[in-house]
Amino acid sequence: MRILFVRHGEPDYEHDSLTPKGFREAELLADRLEKLKIKDFY
Repeated sequence: MRILFVRHGEPDYEHDSLTPKGFREAELLADRLEKLKIKDFY
């Protein structure tokens, strides 16, 4: 079993969203995770 801990991208608290850097971080993470065979996600 392998456990991955993932945090959210850089937040933009003023707009309750992510910063441009945070969106890019999320995109990069999605690219990496799609290559894994993930069975469960919590």
